[in-house]
Amino acid sequence: MFKQSIVENFKDIKDSALANVRDAALEFVIAVLIFLSVYNGVFRTAIISGESMEPTFSDSQRCVVWVSAYWFKEPKRGDVIVFPSPGDKKSKYIKRVAAKSGDEVDFKNGAFYVNGEKLKNGETSFIGSYSLPLIVPDDTVFALGDNIDASRDSRDSSVGCIAQQDIVGKVVFRFWPFKKAGVIN
Repeated sequence: MFKQSIVENFKDIKDSALANVRDAALEFVIAVLIFLSVYNGVFRTAIISGESMEPTFSDSQRCVVWVSAYWFKEPKRGDVIVFPSPGDKKSKYIKRVAAKSGDEVDFKNGAFYVNGEKLKNGETSFIGSYSLPLIVPDDTVFALGDNIDASRDSRDSSVGCIAQQDIVGKVVFRFWPFKKAGVIN
């Protein structure tokens, strides 16, 4: 009886130890997969510089960019995107998609219109260097800063419509400062 009890306890300890090793190995594999996905470009971080996206983002705030967001789908109006700065491909711009391929962008009475609908926060005295109305070319987006009077964006011919293949990714989360952390809609 005593011998059988020892054998049963040993078997329970062995099963428990194997379960712990299996759980630890699974946790390790998940951690490695998360690290590799972040390291290999599924997500990146970005630091906001300037006031062109106020009030949504302020200078020095930090956010997460989902690099693979547009691998299988197109950007939507309202998405906040990151793309290379014209003339300095190492620097990046962050702007909001105002119009996508095939949309008509126009400027009337101090406001921007997309397909005849007035944009929120689209009132400005700066039209840009395009002749309007403009039909957004295929496979591109027209992007504006939320702080439209302080933004260098698609209105400027040096920026222009952004080719979808040049979009680095979609901003999905602000993580700094902590008190403003949250998902970006």
